[in-house]
Amino acid sequence: MAPTITHDLATFDLQDNDRSIDLKNFNLEALNAKYEKSPTNSLSVHKLFLSEGNCSPKLFRMKFDGRICTPGINGRDFGSGKTKKTVFSLGIVPDDKVLETFSLLEENTCASTAPDFEVISIIKNDRMYLKLKLDGKKFQAKSNITLSPKKNGCGVSNGDSVTVTAEASLYANIAESKVGLTLNVLKLDFAVAEVSDEE
Repeated sequence: MAPTITHDLATFDLQDNDRSIDLKNFNLEALNAKYEKSPTNSLSVHKLFLSEGNCSPKLFRMKFDGRICTPGINGRDFGSGKTKKTVFSLGIVPDDKVLETFSLLEENTCASTAPDFEVISIIKNDRMYLKLKLDGKKFQAKSNITLSPKKNGCGVSNGDSVTVTAEASLYANIAESKVGLTLNVLKLDFAVAEVSDEE
């Protein structure tokens, strides 16, 4: 597993001269050539690494606070029969500093690495919608409360405060000439009393 570094986005300064975002193995020309040979290879995802000073790049993990702006965790069904899939998401409103940092991240990664592509922002109307993956019958992301995919809202509500720990990646859709950031949510800490025994 790659070495990691975690920063709280409330105090993180991406414009620090000693810091830079590193996209290992991201080569747009190579991705275009791969797509031309096989049009099914149109989507590519690359984790963000952070270089600080003279240290070697480390996998960039981030923490940030937000307030839930959806009725808890929502599940939406796609497809039917054997192809039916439920996708879970959580809408949050981060604070202004976090929004500013994500804008800078998009500018320093998406816009600079694929200048002719359309940048799909992770922020929509000052909100972000986090996709939550399942591991069997429970969520992959750890939490300080028990989150059940079968429970309406999954045990959290609109207005609750949450601290998110996540890894960011850049994705490029060669077929549609689109690029953006996506988050792999690792942990959700809610400002509630109940503590999970799954930690």
